[in-house]
Amino acid sequence: MAGRILVTALAFSITMLSSGQAVGQGFDGGAGGGRSGGPSPRSTSVELSQAERTPLKQPVTLPTPISHPRPEAEAKILAALSANSEIELVDTPLEDAIDFLGDRWKIPVRIDRRALQEDGIAFDEPLNFQAEGIPGHSLLALMLRDLNMTWTIRRGVLVITTEVEAEEMMDTRVYDVSDLVLRRDKKGLLRRDFAQLIETMHESTSGPWEDVDGEGGKVSELSTQDINALAIRQTLAIHVEIAGLLTELRAARHDALPKATTRAAVNPSVKEPPQFGANAAGESPAPQTPSSNPTPVERPQPKLPLIAESEQRIRGALAKQIEVDYVDTPLIDALIHFSDQIGTQIQLDTDALEEYGIALDEPISLKSPTRPAEDILSELLEPLDCEWTILHDTLFVTRMEDAEQMETTRVYDVADLVVRLNAKGRPERDFDALIDLIQNETTGPWEQIEGIGGTIIEFETLRINALAIRQTHANHAQIAALLAQLRRHKHETLPRGLGVSSSGLPSAFICVGAGTGVSAKARKP
Repeated sequence: MAGRILVTALAFSITMLSSGQAVGQGFDGGAGGGRSGGPSPRSTSVELSQAERTPLKQPVTLPTPISHPRPEAEAKILAALSANSEIELVDTPLEDAIDFLGDRWKIPVRIDRRALQEDGIAFDEPLNFQAEGIPGHSLLALMLRDLNMTWTIRRGVLVITTEVEAEEMMDTRVYDVSDLVLRRDKKGLLRRDFAQLIETMHESTSGPWEDVDGEGGKVSELSTQDINALAIRQTLAIHVEIAGLLTELRAARHDALPKATTRAAVNPSVKEPPQFGANAAGESPAPQTPSSNPTPVERPQPKLPLIAESEQRIRGALAKQIEVDYVDTPLIDALIHFSDQIGTQIQLDTDALEEYGIALDEPISLKSPTRPAEDILSELLEPLDCEWTILHDTLFVTRMEDAEQMETTRVYDVADLVVRLNAKGRPERDFDALIDLIQNETTGPWEQIEGIGGTIIEFETLRINALAIRQTHANHAQIAALLAQLRRHKHETLPRGLGVSSSGLPSAFICVGAGTGVSAKARKP
């Protein structure tokens, strides 16, 4: 039944569950509960001892993050939820459906009756739902979302509760981040920087966070002679996102990176050099003739982002070449036929469609020759102001404005795209130009530009030069394509000279054997 259309309501997605253990996590089996007052501390950097504050002339051996298994009961539940499952419910009472899944998965399950009663949700609420071949956690999320319900794990039991109540159920977990906080300063000295990692967590997870939103989870750092850790109090769903984020950051690590300093503009404490046309004394500078044969900057091979197997499967299905011929075909029938053609399930957000007056029997007319299924589906949905995305391991169809709210985080290794030679011929890392390029050449919206939408956080450590980007699946596809195009335009080496921007002003940063030759802004020397 791979082609069956699955009808349900969905508005939000959690990160794919990790397996039985997570790197760098401890567990405080507390009862959770309300949010604590007072902001958690935010540091800028921690200065190492005098013995450690030495120039990094030799490779540094990064510590291996300490891994702790999850509590046995929690690991068993997560293992059950990670396995593919299926279900078909026809007017099945909620309580019976939950009992059925608990028996099938052989795990303890409890319904939070008090929370359901407070929200007016009946235990015998009839459910009509179908799903097959997707992980249990995705099946459960899809089945419960229409009721504004979700799941969590408390004291070794899978708890079915309301979304509001789940946000109050927090636990504290300790993450070893010793390998993610070491940075090189402009003098080549080793520093610990927790602020960058904390900001990345705040911006790249669903939250909320007390420091950012005024409510929600908290982060506290601990740096001692033998511990570099973050203690984080959050919900299970966000802990899963955090574990996934740390895994993606570590996957972007290289064995070694070219020596380069971060561009001065990124560090406000570093004074910018004089403007073009005058030196510090106000005199015109003497012309410089750069060498025409510079030493090429070493370029690391880019590491590909981690992409869930389910997303790879769905994108593979959408890449298939198909043809369609719909003449006043009901929307539901057209999607069933399309699903059969590509061999993958479709979830339809009926609540969102019905809210805007789009009926399942809406007549669709589209004739298309053989071409990628992705293009055909987009053309089919566009007249309805609808869009497809990937949520809970399924191909999901919803309203465009709802799809724009469904964001996920992906880490992109850009070590080969940010190293440039400055006007003095010294290698420096400049993330700004690449960030500007991504924001200007993708659909967006972006929070840094429009005030809403996705975010981009640069992440730079001894072995990692990456961008943590939170955006919709459609934007992630555009970003991946853009980075691939840029890398196809690399040269082994280029003559070095003063670049000229579109404004006619010289640019201080010249791409020499380091990537794209693209600059989104005129830069000062």
